[in-house]
Amino acid sequence: PPPPPIPLKFYGMSTVRATGKKDAFLKNGDDIHIAAEGQVVLNRYLVKRIGVNSVTVEDTQLKREQSLPLLESADGPG
Repeated sequence: PPPPPIPLKFYGMSTVRATGKKDAFLKNGDDIHIAAEGQVVLNRYLVKRIGVNSVTVEDTQLKREQSLPLLESADGPG
């Protein structure tokens, strides 16, 4: 069977103008995680690339990458 999908949802990002550092806003159920490229979320999911419309995350246990699309605003928090 195929590996399970990564449970995170990508709903936004921010960029620091001075440095260009990007942070992705990721949801896991009711929990919100903020992670930069190279950081690990939930001790398992490595944020590899943050784009305007998607974020690429690697499941470090299964060694599998997945692109998470930006959610529509209706699916976001609140």
